[in-house]
Amino acid sequence: MTLGLRLDYTDRDLHRTHTSTFGSPPRVDANEGFFNTAPKLTLSYHVGSSVLAYGSTGLGFKPGGFTGLVDPPGSPRFDTERTWANEIGVKFARPDDKLVTNLALFYYDVTDYQVEQPSANGFDISVANAPKARSFGVELEVTSRPARGWEWAGQFGYTNARLERFDDPVSGSQVRDTHPPYVPDFNGSAAAQYQHRTGLLGRVEVAGAGDAFYDATNTSRFKQSAYALLNGRVGYERGRTGYYFYGENLTDTENFSKKISAINAGAPGRPRTFGLTLSTRY
Repeated sequence: MTLGLRLDYTDRDLHRTHTSTFGSPPRVDANEGFFNTAPKLTLSYHVGSSVLAYGSTGLGFKPGGFTGLVDPPGSPRFDTERTWANEIGVKFARPDDKLVTNLALFYYDVTDYQVEQPSANGFDISVANAPKARSFGVELEVTSRPARGWEWAGQFGYTNARLERFDDPVSGSQVRDTHPPYVPDFNGSAAAQYQHRTGLLGRVEVAGAGDAFYDATNTSRFKQSAYALLNGRVGYERGRTGYYFYGENLTDTENFSKKISAINAGAPGRPRTFGLTLSTRY
């Protein structure tokens, strides 16, 4: 059993004069401190030498603050986001580490969820609180080393996240039971790597994400549909030094990291990219 307690005090200070072609909001001077506590209780039990079962419950937080560039109506201030986080899971590892598996189920109950989304002019980001949100899901990670030099790894996560209610400062509308912005309903990856005893290696990976929305009203036109990216690298790794030639998004799959309804535009994800990397660990 583990019992922890985190105490945190964050002081926010904002002095802003913002000018743009689209208008200049009044000067803002604001200061406020945010004090938070985060207790956590974890229980774990070893089932034999290879299996660990655990459960945890606790409180978490993201300190409040001020929107730096533009205001939600009335004030740039947003409140601390508080989360009651619960998780149960099991971890399995063979003594020789040839197979490692982690499985977890989680449930989060959130008060004053901090919603980030583009402002009315489309160029800045505003932050406002949704009174209640919830999230539950599952995460699975598997790593296998079936033979010398080989490693297979897979990861999958499913998240069902909802804003119970949100008064949108951008559109002025009230929405209920919608997806929070930027949260895909699933994510996953699968990778295979081989490293020869001389240090030469090769790796290929497929990584994907599910449907995601870029505004709290879940406008279908500005939804990012599920997609997958193919990445790979070849190189040499010995001791603390590595040299790699890599490729990302090898199939040149189109996707957006952000879509902005106010200006009918979006920020595209990285296209097919190649490069060289040198790394040294100290």
